[in-house]
Amino acid sequence: MVLDATVKLAEKVGLPPFLDLFRRALKLGQPSVEKMVDDLESAAYEEIRRIWEHLEGQVERQKEFETRLNSHEAQVAYLSACFHGLRTSDPQKHSRLAFLTINCIFMDDLKPETLDNMMRAAVELKDADIVLLERIYKIQVHIIREVTGTDNDRLHRIVTDWTARTKLRIENGGIELGSCRGSLARLQAQAFIQLRTPGFDAGAEIAVLLEDGAKFYERLQEIAIQQ
Repeated sequence: MVLDATVKLAEKVGLPPFLDLFRRALKLGQPSVEKMVDDLESAAYEEIRRIWEHLEGQVERQKEFETRLNSHEAQVAYLSACFHGLRTSDPQKHSRLAFLTINCIFMDDLKPETLDNMMRAAVELKDADIVLLERIYKIQVHIIREVTGTDNDRLHRIVTDWTARTKLRIENGGIELGSCRGSLARLQAQAFIQLRTPGFDAGAEIAVLLEDGAKFYERLQEIAIQQ
């Protein structure tokens, strides 16, 4: 009905009726869309299988997981994953997105805004960014998990923790921040880390893990490793 009105208006003002612009674009991109969905389905099935095997013998937990997979919240998450998946043709990023989605469903972590942010990160971050996040995570996650309170409380603990600081330095097998500025910028843009310069340690710069960064990294891992 709206389309008919648009055609009549176009005829009235002498404008050629540009019809089906978006439908034609969708048809043109259909093979890419189907490939993306296949990537998501394949990786999602693999993650579901791993979780199911991890829950072997725990019938009630398996039923609970099955219920979550078929819930309305999960359907919304699948649709959101498809939209985010269209932003890349990289099958590895599609797999990363699928792992993240299934693990969030399993953990019942489906708050729309949080999930949307993590999905966006899954397709925007590069492999090198994830590797860097992993290294920072392994050095600092104990502080994230031990210190209650806000991110600022954790930030203070990390920048004043001698072990965390020295482990981040290259002479201690840590991270040379100057060589990975691109990754640091992308992780900071996602609010997964924060760069801090402690006033008592002139010239030293520390990449500080934030709660959202820790959660994102954990959601990418196999459930069997997390529990």
